[in-house]
Amino acid sequence: MWSSDFDEPNPPVSDALVRELETLLGVKLPESYIALMREHNGGFLKAQLVPVNGEVPGDLAGYIDNGFVSVASIAGLNADPDASGSISQTAYMTKEWNLPDRLVLLDGDGHTWVALDYRQLEIDPPVIFLESETGHYMNIATNFADLVEKLIPHEDVFDEDGKLRNAPRG
Repeated sequence: MWSSDFDEPNPPVSDALVRELETLLGVKLPESYIALMREHNGGFLKAQLVPVNGEVPGDLAGYIDNGFVSVASIAGLNADPDASGSISQTAYMTKEWNLPDRLVLLDGDGHTWVALDYRQLEIDPPVIFLESETGHYMNIATNFADLVEKLIPHEDVFDEDGKLRNAPRG
């Protein structure tokens, strides 16, 4: 699941670190996310595509590649607010990019984000794909475990020339 490219390791995940970040963010992190971070605390992914099912809002369509959202990495747990690749950067990035409150940012480049969306559910929230300029978003997974299950390697979808293969969907 994880690529070794450019990983800056986050510290090992302890119960105290989880509590500290949950308090900082004001949320209860999904158990599936915490379990995965205990195995490998964030980083770049080998399987980077999530199939999109259903209607794609028009202004998000330009970010969807042949029916797939790209998820390059999953932010890990690190109490240092300056640590790249950590959900602790959520508050700063939310303010910097004028994003809605109650999100926990997992991946993004400023223009688009993949996030846990706590605006409606306090426990095991959906994962959304969000465009920062308009604030428009769409659900891409029912929860974090669903997101991980849906991840597909790029080479399973596109050939070496970037042409679409007959890819498995969702």
